[in-house]
Amino acid sequence: MPCKIMRFFIVALSASCLVSTSIQAVLPPYYQSLKEYQALLDDPQLKELFNSAEMLVDIKREEKRFIIETSQNILIVTVEYEKPTQPGPAIFKFTFGSPIPLPHKEK
Repeated sequence: MPCKIMRFFIVALSASCLVSTSIQAVLPPYYQSLKEYQALLDDPQLKELFNSAEMLVDIKREEKRFIIETSQNILIVTVEYEKPTQPGPAIFKFTFGSPIPLPHKEK
């Protein structure tokens, strides 16, 4: 009898470990968005599109795109998600538009 109970607990524990591992592989929306913001800021193409004299003013997220405003330009970056083949964090890539110059403000 104790052997059957022990076997039941081992099977139950193993099953719960497998389920929790699968669930943990999917990022909650908060962490997924953090991952996307970090990837955007680390992307070398973003650094190529702006000069080092530009100050980053704002980054807005709208649906599947980012709108980045600097002291001199606005840039729209589209987020493209790959179709998931298995559970886990979303896989994505960025498509960068061309910087749009902001009108200069008179002092």
